[in-house]
Amino acid sequence: MNTKSRTQHPSYTAQRLNVNDHEVSWSHHFTEYFHSRPYYQHEAVTKNLEGPEEKRWAEEHSTNPEDNKHLLDRITVINGYPQTLKEANTYFDLYNLPMNPMGRTGMWGPGLLGKNGPNHAADPIFTRWGPFTIKPLLKALNNLNPIYFLNSKHEAISPHNLIWQIIKELIHLLPHLQMIAIQRRDTKDWAIPGGMVEAGQTVSQTLRNEINEEACNNMNPSNTSKEIDKILEGGGKTIYRGYVDDPRNTDSRWMETTAVHFHCPSYLAMAIKLEAGDDAQKVRWLDMTWLEPRYRNLYASHKMMTDKAKWPLLFDFYLPRLIIIIVCIIIFWNSN
Repeated sequence: MNTKSRTQHPSYTAQRLNVNDHEVSWSHHFTEYFHSRPYYQHEAVTKNLEGPEEKRWAEEHSTNPEDNKHLLDRITVINGYPQTLKEANTYFDLYNLPMNPMGRTGMWGPGLLGKNGPNHAADPIFTRWGPFTIKPLLKALNNLNPIYFLNSKHEAISPHNLIWQIIKELIHLLPHLQMIAIQRRDTKDWAIPGGMVEAGQTVSQTLRNEINEEACNNMNPSNTSKEIDKILEGGGKTIYRGYVDDPRNTDSRWMETTAVHFHCPSYLAMAIKLEAGDDAQKVRWLDMTWLEPRYRNLYASHKMMTDKAKWPLLFDFYLPRLIIIIVCIIIFWNSN
């Protein structure tokens, strides 16, 4: 319900109008909303519109209804498959600009997004089973001190925090999943290394380009890219197509994505050399557990998408083993 779309993006200088949960829906009467919401266009969009036409990814925000008639035929995947905005029954305002299908965001105009209506992205979710290691557990146990609980910087740690840290590392000894995640430069949130589908590109091409540019900046045809291509050629599973609750969204422009899951065999995952590039500040294999705060707080709607990739793998791994354990317990119990 446009939760993150109503939050302030760190690079937006205009403050969004406050919109309460019950006021998000366009069907709710919100007196003076259209006169009170701020218009905002980020300077990156302005500079692109002023630059060479061949490098332009943004389009004008026009309030002339005649200029916007073509937007009725713009493609959206809001319902999970491609259709026009008209076919998707999208609302349009007095200027023939499409209205955010999930409701009010407290701002209108381009923001940081280049296209009126849906802006399409592709998100490659690369997962692996986390390699077994006891190093974090040994590090946590090493903080034990007969007199004080001290960390490596000789700072005091509360006994409760230390015990919880040890418990977490014990839990992490169990098989668990990891994903390739980047820390975004703009919001500092951890995220899927995805990006915008550029004109003339397919989703598959974007998936390949984004994992290269965001997370494997050192790739070239002679080394790591071959390992990525092996994973991509194995085929991924599309787990989500639709709207993204993103802090860049406005009332007239919003993000949509196609998220594709690729599960990496351990030998291929080990061959991938991660190096942050493009819009990424950091990159790592991130634990996909509720114990990891960076995973719990993934950017925008990313956790919803990664959970869709995670749970089937965990179910397939743990259910047969759980059944075997239960059967063994029953047999042992009956034998006594």
